[in-house]
Amino acid sequence: MALAVKLVRTPFILKAEHDHIFIRPVPLMSILNDMLHDSRIKYVRFNRRRNIQINCDRGDYVSSEHKYAARAVWARHTPPPGIGLHCNYTRTPCFSDMNHVVRTQHFREMLLPLMMASPETMPETVMQRKIMQNVGDFGTFIFGSPGHASTIVHADASIHGNGELVPEVTRWVKKQVAIKSVPMDEQSVCHSSFPMKWVTKDSIKRARRNKRGGTKRRGAKHRAHYAAEASATG
Repeated sequence: MALAVKLVRTPFILKAEHDHIFIRPVPLMSILNDMLHDSRIKYVRFNRRRNIQINCDRGDYVSSEHKYAARAVWARHTPPPGIGLHCNYTRTPCFSDMNHVVRTQHFREMLLPLMMASPETMPETVMQRKIMQNVGDFGTFIFGSPGHASTIVHADASIHGNGELVPEVTRWVKKQVAIKSVPMDEQSVCHSSFPMKWVTKDSIKRARRNKRGGTKRRGAKHRAHYAAEASATG
């Protein structure tokens, strides 16, 4: 991890795990723009459940003296006066290593040293011991306002012993997509200047047809060219 972060030359890092799969388009450019304009947002997590105050987001794993304060952190984020954000975010006392965007400098100077000091401990466990000592310094947020639908699903391929998305997992993910693709409140949705389009079977078929058609047209053009050259030289 330290070596990978050392190679980063951008102001932000996108951490995406192999078995946490996005189930809806993510307006990444809008999120990065918001982080540039609001210095309080240092880390944005993409949630695998609806944004509700439960477990880590309720402060269940912080030390006992901080539990009440942790539960008071959860709220819809209000940007500083004069700053308009493209997206909505939820404040949380929770750090999770699942898919997230984080400021590179913040990761290098604050998060990575804590992880390296306890390399055998899960990052979540390390952070939860520290986060409520100064939650503002950690700057932890979730993408979307409270109640926002989940953004990713967990396809833990390791349980199958091969580390790949085997057919059983693939079918499960597709089922989760169908279940979790629910209408969202317009206030919870933001728009990117770089919209994504889902890849569907129909779009793949069209692309293949276009490719075959293009190959056939090029082949016919080349045959006509060679025939013309043969006539001219004969």
